[in-house]
Amino acid sequence: MVIQVARKAFKFYLRPSVDQECNLERIRATCCELYNAALEEKKDAYRKRGMNLNCAAQQAELTGVKRERPDVALIYSQVLQDTLKRLHRAFDAFFRRCKVGETPGYPRFRASSRYDSFTFPQVGRDGALRAGGVDLIAGRLKVHGIPGTLKVKWHRSLEGRPKTATFKREGSRWYVIFSCDEVPVEVLPST
Repeated sequence: MVIQVARKAFKFYLRPSVDQECNLERIRATCCELYNAALEEKKDAYRKRGMNLNCAAQQAELTGVKRERPDVALIYSQVLQDTLKRLHRAFDAFFRRCKVGETPGYPRFRASSRYDSFTFPQVGRDGALRAGGVDLIAGRLKVHGIPGTLKVKWHRSLEGRPKTATFKREGSRWYVIFSCDEVPVEVLPST
């Protein structure tokens, strides 16, 4: 039997305190606002000047936004960058569908009730919060911008090396989804 490695997602239930839940909600709402503002800016740039704004140009403007808006400055910079990447992935999918003749859906503005997640693109495991905005410390999560450590319902072990952490709201509950790299996968013999 050959053992291979793959990428796999692990979803865990969070038990935040009231203050922590307010902070998770604040980050989510700010990311939704940034997504909609970036979409508006992209549409206006094309409509008024015929210019297509790329992801790097919009990410470069984040420093100015953070200077003007202290609430945005409190959020980890890579979370904001990932929000803009999410918008540009939506445009890439739109143009890909146009090219192959499928029915395209132009990227839409997101209502706050329909924007349910935000992603930290790096996860650390040593308690120093050096690698990214999320760190695993003794069975709890330390997250940049959220006081204390978050309680996690670990119903199974986390395999491989965590690469990203996505915080997702489903109804009134919060979950964290780790995307792990180098997860061993046992390949079954062919029948």
